[in-house]
Amino acid sequence: MTEGVVLVHGLWLAGWSLRPLSKYLERAGYSTRTLSYHSVSRDPEHNAALVAEAARDIGCEVVHLVGHSLGGLLVLTALERNPGLPRGRVVMMGTPLNGSAVARNVSHFPGGDWLLGESRNILERGIHGVLGGREAGMIAGRLAFGLGSLIAHLEHPHDGTVAVSETRHPDLAGHVVLPVTHMSMLVSSRVHEQVSHFLKEGRFSMEGA
Repeated sequence: MTEGVVLVHGLWLAGWSLRPLSKYLERAGYSTRTLSYHSVSRDPEHNAALVAEAARDIGCEVVHLVGHSLGGLLVLTALERNPGLPRGRVVMMGTPLNGSAVARNVSHFPGGDWLLGESRNILERGIHGVLGGREAGMIAGRLAFGLGSLIAHLEHPHDGTVAVSETRHPDLAGHVVLPVTHMSMLVSSRVHEQVSHFLKEGRFSMEGA
């Protein structure tokens, strides 16, 4: 049985940002769908509906969901709104489950509302409550390089945009911290390996690293 993976990008990006990970997962035997959506001009409810639609349309009995940053919040929103989606695991990368200090600071800048657009509220507050009732893992970064660290005071360790503390949640089945930035995790072979391992085993091979 072929298992599917829907990959969801973060703020200001597009599906191309997850193509390296998509290709890695395809080589591992998964059928993938890399979603593109309007992260600023469309609200999270609309974009979460696109995630759910992609999970249904990929045509697999098992469909895993992988989200980078804002994409992880959309994945969880999609699961909350659509409890009948195909079974599968969830992996998030640099997703601010507890809300983003960078987003809260940006919103106070001139033009900040325009920069964050319709995603402002979900980025500022994060996700509260359970995480969609599925095995969910988080990959966080600890290489503190990025514009976000110039915008807000981020608690160490952080990936230059999201603090590790912002990625933690008691419902996570796995949490691993790797030496990557918020953007370099998209092309990191170590991150790709950990995503694939969690999708297969429900745990990271470097748990607690």
